[in-house]
Amino acid sequence: MVLAVTACMIACYCRVSSWRQKNDSQEAEITRWLRAKGISPHRRERQQAGIAVAKNRGVYRGRQKGTTKSKPTRARQLRKQGLTIPETANALAVSERTVFRYLT
Repeated sequence: MVLAVTACMIACYCRVSSWRQKNDSQEAEITRWLRAKGISPHRRERQQAGIAVAKNRGVYRGRQKGTTKSKPTRARQLRKQGLTIPETANALAVSERTVFRYLT
């Protein structure tokens, strides 16, 4: 009995559909999930449009150069002194991944 129910569930799940039908249903499912979580599915497009308008007005300039939390040269100095990656990250108050980024 359990085998028959499992086979039926698999058969129902693997129905034949076109590529477009699968894509549409997946997109609809993702949209429903985003809306249930309170996230707009078109947030990125609206954000890009807002940035474009702000750039045209001269208000938006993006992140300024040199605004890293600490300098990569300091990370290299600490590594030369023999500190490990986690110790260097802790000393600079950044993540270990950021330290790796500074060193490469």
